[in-house]
Parts: sequence; structure tokens; C-alpha cells
Amino acid sequence: MKRKVIQIADSTQLVSLPRKWAVEHGVKKGDEVEVTEEGNKIVIEISQEKVPDENLELDISELDKDSLIFLLRGLFIRGYEGIKLVFRTPVTKHHRTGQEVRFVSVIHGEISRAIGYEITQERGDFVMVKRVSQSTIKEFDAMLKRIFLLILDAAKDLSLGVKNQDFDLVSTLEEKHNNITKFIGYTLRILYTVGYTEYNDTPFMFHIISSLDMIIDILRNTARDIVSERIVATKDGIHILEAIEKAISHYHELYYKFSFKKCEEFSSARDEIITSIKKMSKKLTKEDIRILTATEQVLEVFRELFSARIAVEY
Repeated sequence: MKRKVIQIADSTQLVSLPRKWAVEHGVKKGDEVEVTEEGNKIVIEISQEKVPDENLELDISELDKDSLIFLLRGLFIRGYEGIKLVFRTPVTKHHRTGQEVRFVSVIHGEISRAIGYEITQERGDFVMVKRVSQSTIKEFDAMLKRIFLLILDAAKDLSLGVKNQDFDLVSTLEEKHNNITKFIGYTLRILYTVGYTEYNDTPFMFHIISSLDMIIDILRNTARDIVSERIVATKDGIHILEAIEKAISHYHELYYKFSFKKCEEFSSARDEIITSIKKMSKKLTKEDIRILTATEQVLEVFRELFSARIAVEY
């Protein structure tokens, strides 16, 4: 679209912002925008995140541990200024372990992974959380690269740990998961409150990062089972697990150096792994099958990301 340059006095020239764009991004009088010179182009972008400025109060008494965690992550992504969490009893259920855990402990654990949020007040029946810093899109690309590299490291450690029966190494996926989840939540909040550099790609990037969250969950859950039940894989099972790890690397390469050839390489690697599992099903042990059917889901998630990655490219 074309815009006329307006001359103000002798040294000032103005160009108006498109009304539709300003309304869509909540830009109003007095707001600041980031202006960057790129040769014969000037790029205008929102300088700060647009977030709900109200405080939210919720009674979480009926939530179990996992539901509370997912609630908190959703609220952080939306970027609320302040969140007051009220509970009528001090404990909640942790269905996976069959035990009770304290609401305060769950909140503290999740806040430690929520970049830009801190607990500012705590009493016997409520916890107050405040947003103490804002996000900018400039941080996004570096964060996403870090997420990819950390997932690659997690997949490698899982494969190596199973191969060497190193249960201590496998158990580190719990901490790796927590670290990756922290960055995932932060990048999702940037997308929700600021938007991607190419704004029309924001939904696709949101889908990609949400899927990466699912992938690290799968790897973490697999590691939990391996450690808790001391599962030992055969050489055939280890060989297929290493192929899955390599396929994850293929997708990483596809994402950052996109080409139709790399799409074909990942698709081929995925199909070979699935075929191998089927052909060797009678030779594989129950332990092999248990590990592989869990980690093979990672390839299905990456396969579903093809359309999002292609959409971002074109």
C-alpha cells in the first residue's frame, strides 16, 4: 500500500500508520513503536508486548496438580499483570503418584519456570504472582534455537543412556524437560502478546512451539518409565532408538535449512523406522516395544509440523 509523506515545518516528515494494522495490534496514541532502518526500507514493529493490564483472581481449590500446572502456563502465556491464586485447603491430588501435594509447592515449582514472573505475596490460603518484566520479539529467534538444541541434547542423552544402561543419565531428562518448558512458555507468551516478526506466521509458529512442548513431554515420560522400571533394551531396540534420534536431527536441519530434499529425507527416515519396528516386532522384546512405541510418537508430531513449516516458508 502507498502512503503520502506529510511535511510538518521545515525538518519533519510524517507517514500515517494503516488504521487496520493499528487496531489489530492495539496501537494507540502515545504508544511507542520500534523503527529500524534497512537500506531503502524502514521497518515498524511494536516495541513492547500487549498484555492484559488487569489482575486476575481464581479459586483453584478443585484443581489437581497437573491441571493447576496447565492453568498457570496458560495464564503466563496470556501475560496477565497479576494473578491471585486462592485455595480453601492446603493440598491437592497428584494422580500419577497417588499422593497429595501442597498447592504452594506446585505454584513455586511452576513459577520457577515462568520467565518474567515472581511470587510477590504468600499467605496460608492464597499466592499472589506478578509479572515483573516484559517480552520483546527480538528474543524470540534465539529462544527457539535454544529450544531445538536442548531437545536434540535430550534425545541424544536418552538414546545414549539406554544404550549404556546409564539410568542416571536417562533420569536427567526430568531437569532437561523443566528447562525446555521454561523457554517454551516464554516464547509462546511472546507470540501471544507481541506476535511473530512476520505477523501472519504467528499461528504457525505458535503451533510449532506447542508441538515441541509435546515432544519433550514424550521424551521425559519415556525416560521416567525407563528409570522407574529399570528397562533394558536389546541391540535391535537400541539401533532403532538411535535412528529416531537421528530423524529428530533431520527435522532440525529441515527447519533451519528448508528444502524439499530435506522434507523427503525426513519422510524417508520416518517410514524406514516404522517399517523396521513392524518387521522386527517378533524379535524385539516387550521392553524394546515399550520404549519404541513411546518415542516413535515424536516422529508423528514432527510429521504433523510439515504443513506449518512449509507455510512459514511460503
